[in-house]
Amino acid sequence: MTVREEVPFLRNRMQFLMGILMLVAGVAIYVTDRNPDTVYFTRFFGMHLKLSDPGVHFLGQLGERLPAFFHVLSFSLMTSAFFARDRKTYLGVCAVWFFINCGFELGQKYKLAAAGITPEFFRHLPFFESTRAYFLRGTFDWLDIAAAAAGAIAAYLFMIATKKYHF
Repeated sequence: MTVREEVPFLRNRMQFLMGILMLVAGVAIYVTDRNPDTVYFTRFFGMHLKLSDPGVHFLGQLGERLPAFFHVLSFSLMTSAFFARDRKTYLGVCAVWFFINCGFELGQKYKLAAAGITPEFFRHLPFFESTRAYFLRGTFDWLDIAAAAAGAIAAYLFMIATKKYHF
């Protein structure tokens, strides 16, 4: 047995690739249904215009919830691809991403408290510099938590179904 076989860097390519695909699906929702001025990552790609007309939401209310679903689904799948293939680990990965998403959602409900405990040095870190603004300008919604739970469940079921795949 080679070192590569004993300690593979990526244990499940299918889960990782599906996680990337689900992340792309989530990005597609932001690009088609959200105002680019309110979406963090669009500034990296020079996107200043929404791909559809302002006020047009292809997915309606579902489009408001799907990002929470896809966040948990995609990051759970990508994370699990690096860990052992057992149900307990998969459950733990899904739970961690669900609770991270819940923490950010609750931060939108308790805006001042969340912004107040956000470390000052975040302002200087890529991807974290807008954390306070996210809490202060965001809107709490229980349906986003339900969507995150659905994403965690979908990720767990997919992990179980694909735990032996490593193409």
